[in-house]
Amino acid sequence: MAEFNPDFIQPLEHRPKLEILESEDIPLLDLSPLNSPQPETQTLALARLVADIGNACENWGFFQVINHGVPSKIRDKIELASRKFFAMSKEEKMKLNRDEKNIFGYSDMEITKNVRDWKEVFDCTIENPTIIYASDEPDDKEVRELINQWPEYPPELRQV
Repeated sequence: MAEFNPDFIQPLEHRPKLEILESEDIPLLDLSPLNSPQPETQTLALARLVADIGNACENWGFFQVINHGVPSKIRDKIELASRKFFAMSKEEKMKLNRDEKNIFGYSDMEITKNVRDWKEVFDCTIENPTIIYASDEPDDKEVRELINQWPEYPPELRQV
């Protein structure tokens, strides 16, 4: 039997309970209210959408989005550039490793319930730079500037 890094093994009390994993469908969230031309219907629809997102996050931890307005050609380009990035050597990806100072970039060390996740991520933002408050303290007015990190390869990752 293969040996596993103990960082990836979840304690029994946190493992999924197979008897409660059955469900009809994962949550399907329709983002079309974001583009509604009627302000009065949009307000109610947005409130419902926000509630649905909260419910999906709380009860599922994930959801599928429809009617988001991103054309399939763009999604295909994003997927291709992402595949190229994640196919690079770990050494190359680690050049963009995120840290305490900058939360954008590459990571393969995310933790859920004190157990290391079996995934890699590349986080970036549309607003570059992104300005956030330095802390959650209500009186704190200090801001931080977060900047995307981009790899040299694939060059199209930045554009898509």
